[in-house]
Amino acid sequence: MSNVATMSTAPKQHDYIVRAPRATDGIGKTLRNAFGAPALSADMMLMLQRLDAKH
Repeated sequence: MSNVATMSTAPKQHDYIVRAPRATDGIGKTLRNAFGAPALSADMMLMLQRLDAKH
């Protein structure tokens, strides 16, 4: 069960085939959410930016 059609070369003996994470699997969800919206709310980010601008 490999994705041979999308490979640039034919797999050799003892090659590992690593598939890209899908949005529906655990790794795909983790990667998608790792770089999503910031953990702080918009009003908190605005307040921090104002503090940074003063100093």
